[in-house]
Amino acid sequence: MIIAGREILREYTKKHAQARTPIDSWVKRVEQCTCKTFAEVKRVFPTADYIKDTLIVFNVGGNNFRVLALVKYHANLLIVKWVGTHAEYDKLNL
Repeated sequence: MIIAGREILREYTKKHAQARTPIDSWVKRVEQCTCKTFAEVKRVFPTADYIKDTLIVFNVGGNNFRVLALVKYHANLLIVKWVGTHAEYDKLNL
């Protein structure tokens, strides 16, 4: 998949160096993904959860971090909307 919103990931990993390796690994897996449905995403990322519409939360780094992203399957595009810790995610009002 093509990843849009990489600047969100870059800014986060600049401030939180411990997130860099797990997020970089996640990015590589997303780039290799050619998923056309959420079921396929779930096979590649078993801990991913569907939120609403095409919004998905990905658990990254042993569930230490979470990435919220919109997935546009027809365009093979993932748009990063937010990244943070599991605790920060729990405070979001989704």
